[in-house]
Amino acid sequence: MSLNVVDRRRINGPQRSVEPVYTTKVVDPFASGRLDERALDQVRPIFIKTGPLDAQSLSAAAPSGSAYYEQGKIRVSCAIYGPRQGRKSDARMGSFDCDFKYAPFSCSWKRSHIKTSDEKEIALMLEHSIAPAIRLETYPKASIDAFVTVIESDGKAATIAAAINCISAALADAGIELYDSVAACSMALHGEQW
Repeated sequence: MSLNVVDRRRINGPQRSVEPVYTTKVVDPFASGRLDERALDQVRPIFIKTGPLDAQSLSAAAPSGSAYYEQGKIRVSCAIYGPRQGRKSDARMGSFDCDFKYAPFSCSWKRSHIKTSDEKEIALMLEHSIAPAIRLETYPKASIDAFVTVIESDGKAATIAAAINCISAALADAGIELYDSVAACSMALHGEQW
């Protein structure tokens, strides 16, 4: 019987350890301006294209409308399906449902393909911000579904605003009747400057 049994399930630590260096200096991220070299009151450049997903698929699963939205380092795509038969048979008004997800490679805070509670909360925010603009009474017993995918993100608030703008453009591309289009932006207060 051998006494030199190696446990293959355990990861051995390093032979020597070094104490971490603690810093107490608070760094102001806007001390030398923004990281992307914009002025504090300057808007990110915007690019939007409607219908990029429509041309890719000529099957029955093709979306009714789609949009691609870029704003600086934020990239969002949205596909609209509907109006189609809803889940509620007694509804006098249509319903609007939104599915929101970050791609696993889109940002530093998303590590897995599994849906998080943060994504569910953002989807609910998007539903509450977009649904009042849709004329749901003209689509009784129907469902309109929006599927939003964040391809790249560098901030949560700005990404939510970009998603609202992308959904609004995709709804217009799908020909859904709207009271008006929805526009969104995000702002931050730094000291005395917005």
